Amino acid sequence: MCRISGTFFFINTYCSILFLTTITVNRYWAVTCPLDAASSNSWRRGVLVSALIWIVILSSSVFYLLKPGTNEDKNNNKTRCFEGYQNKEESDKRTVAITHTIIVAGFFLVFFIVLVCNLLIAHTLLAQSPSQARCSSSRKPRGVKTQALQMLCAVVGVFVVCFLPHHMAQLPWTLAVLQIKEGWGSTNWSEGTRQLLNDIHQVTMALMGLNCLMDPVVYCFATRRFRLYIQENLKRDVRIASQSSCFDGICLSPS
Repeated sequence: MCRISGTFFFINTYCSILFLTTITVNRYWAVTCPLDAASSNSWRRGVLVSALIWIVILSSSVFYLLKPGTNEDKNNNKTRCFEGYQNKEESDKRTVAITHTIIVAGFFLVFFIVLVCNLLIAHTLLAQSPSQARCSSSRKPRGVKTQALQMLCAVVGVFVVCFLPHHMAQLPWTLAVLQIKEGWGSTNWSEGTRQLLNDIHQVTMALMGLNCLMDPVVYCFATRRFRLYIQENLKRDVRIASQSSCFDGICLSPS
């Protein structure tokens, strides 16, 4: 049960992170290159990217599924699930520390991509002139733009609330509980510090589980609003492109 629950928790967490990142990058492309995005085979690309994410996450989760998962804490005479590695050999401790370091570094790389893409999307939306907004849609342009910006905040909010606190505390907590005696990863923290890190770790684990509630909001509601905004601007770009033509080297465009 420990291995199964731990594996599913890993799959849920990092599939959510990668799918939110993929959606963000796709939206950035749709905003900055709307004509290219519309002319590409988005359905096939979406299937391939989704399949790649599942393959990467499922193959990575095999590490957790094949490990025993439970460890005996001799100090408290308790059995812990994916904890209690302090009684392992030093080489095993360093393997665990390196694994968590790679995971944390990967998260911050992904988080940086999400932040940059959303900032660039927001800049593009805010830079659109009022005349462009009126041409792009007969609906209320400011309302649609506001909804699109709210969607960007929702995506970043999921990362900041659910995932960022855990990954900020993950590596210090890992090094604290491993208690590596010397060399890389060794710490000399007091019992009070280790207990504080453990408490923070438990709270951030609970926060990370909130993505199960917050992700559907982003997927179902915010995605629809953003898609509406993109479709309206895409129609404007297509209309302008179709009205521009060249004859005998002379290009005519609407004034």
